[in-house]
Amino acid sequence: MRFPFAYMGLSRAARPIIAAGILCGLFLWIPFAGVIAHPAHGRSSHVSRKAADVRQVPTPTPTATLVPPTPTVTRTPVPPTATHTPVPPTATNTPTATSTPLPPTVTSTSTPTIPPPVGQSGSWNLVFHDEFNGTSLDLTKWRPNWNGDTDTAISPPVNRSESACYDPQQVAESNGELDLTAIAGSCTASNGITYPYRSGLIESNGKYSFTYGYAEARIWAPAGTGSWPAFWSDGQNWPQDGEIDILEAYGTDTSTFHYYYPGGSPGGDTVVPGATAGWHTYAVDWEPGMITWYYDGRQVWQLTNAGLAGGSAIASTPQYLILNLGLDSPQAAVPVTMRVDYVRVWQR
Repeated sequence: MRFPFAYMGLSRAARPIIAAGILCGLFLWIPFAGVIAHPAHGRSSHVSRKAADVRQVPTPTPTATLVPPTPTVTRTPVPPTATHTPVPPTATNTPTATSTPLPPTVTSTSTPTIPPPVGQSGSWNLVFHDEFNGTSLDLTKWRPNWNGDTDTAISPPVNRSESACYDPQQVAESNGELDLTAIAGSCTASNGITYPYRSGLIESNGKYSFTYGYAEARIWAPAGTGSWPAFWSDGQNWPQDGEIDILEAYGTDTSTFHYYYPGGSPGGDTVVPGATAGWHTYAVDWEPGMITWYYDGRQVWQLTNAGLAGGSAIASTPQYLILNLGLDSPQAAVPVTMRVDYVRVWQR
């Protein structure tokens, strides 16, 4: 190794010290020179790593935060609730509406199909009717005897001049009509008396009564000796409450009408052509202080308070309905039948 000239001029003792110093200096200078020669190397790599570390954290975080909204959005598919809106089954349940063809059943009620009183105009409300379309008498509306204690009791006649008891067995309902039939055959009534004939009667006493209104029945009156068919109404306190005889006949086409009260029984009669050969309607319009009789819708008579004696007035208390086939002769032509198509009552 060659040393600089100045080194050579030093004493032998100082040379080793100077040489060691030079070597130490060289060792210290080399790393320092490396730093100066590459100043950016260590700094830039450290910074980029830190920057990378910083970027990694926010990246997942936003992504993580982003993910929740998405599921939340996906969750808004309250469609499952919409799918849960199988309220369609409720809609399908509306087939009940379809199944509610109950209206037809309601419409099926005979009431709306019943016409107003024959020959009458204006507004009338049907308040009672029996079309006799069943197979037996409707015991909620009628009793098949005259004031009997039970529906099966055989009762005495209404009038002392009658020759037949009233036997429920002589009352029949079939083929859309009521038949009251009189036959020969002794029977003992609840009064202990035996009669040579049996006949039929129905009354609504205790089951239906009315005050004022239009009462009408369609009847085929029987012909023959001794027949006494009647359609009438009566009050609870006879004769004070009055009796309205809508129809009484005696085996011919002559039909009679009366009003019975304590002062008498004013009335009259008229011929109804074919009364014993076919169906005819018999009716009264009972209003305060006045009664008007109609046969086949035609007025045949009218009575007012002025036609009553002693200042009496036409009944104003409830009356019940009666239909019966009486016999007023011991030689009555039997068997014989009074036929009734319907009984109806309207009020205004």
